[in-house]
Amino acid sequence: MSSRPLLQSLIIPTVFLLISCSDNSCPNNLPGWNDKFDIENSTSVSNYLRLDGKELSWNGVSISEGALVKNLRGTRKIIPQPLIAISFNSDVNCQEKNKIRKIVHQHYSCEEGFLCQER
Repeated sequence: MSSRPLLQSLIIPTVFLLISCSDNSCPNNLPGWNDKFDIENSTSVSNYLRLDGKELSWNGVSISEGALVKNLRGTRKIIPQPLIAISFNSDVNCQEKNKIRKIVHQHYSCEEGFLCQER
């Protein structure tokens, strides 16, 4: 009796599991992002950024990436600076998440006071 079919039946599900798990994990490794602040119960002013599929929204209003950059730059001038809470729909892939994270990180003060948070 050959052990080859048994070996194949063990390897294929394992490879599939590794691929599907890596697609679901997309950690944010940018410095200065707040992962402990409870934005839901905060009295601070906050702006909410959401990526749902391909639609980007700022406080519930659909915007382009160019408008996002303008909003972030304008918001930097507000004192005290508001928090930025970012959320992603479950169908958003890691590449798109990282693209939005990078835009926010480049155009806002995420490192200067932990003003950015994913939720």
